[in-house]
Amino acid sequence: MTGLVDQTSQENTAIPVGRNYQVLLRTLPSFPPTRISNSVPAHPTRSVRYSVNGTSDQNNNAGIDGRPPTIPTLPHVTGIDPALDSIEVVNVVTNSFDAKQGLAGGAAVNLPL
Repeated sequence: MTGLVDQTSQENTAIPVGRNYQVLLRTLPSFPPTRISNSVPAHPTRSVRYSVNGTSDQNNNAGIDGRPPTIPTLPHVTGIDPALDSIEVVNVVTNSFDAKQGLAGGAAVNLPL
């Protein structure tokens, strides 16, 4: 499944404090509700964890223009969360991954900037 979270989704969905784009992923099929992964003082944008298609939250691959936004010592925690208003679209693939989206068992999430 390939999904898009676009600006219409951003405008029509209630986003909690922190305005993290990852919260919008729950609007796509196969995504259960997200869980907070770090404390607010440690990560003001409230990075979240998510499991997709029954896999562990460590089986997802995220990228910002193809580069990983994760913390090297905690690969399941997103360390860089761009401001929601700066994101035009979020591309999500949950199966049939190609080589560019490798290292994903649950979801490959990419933010083209």
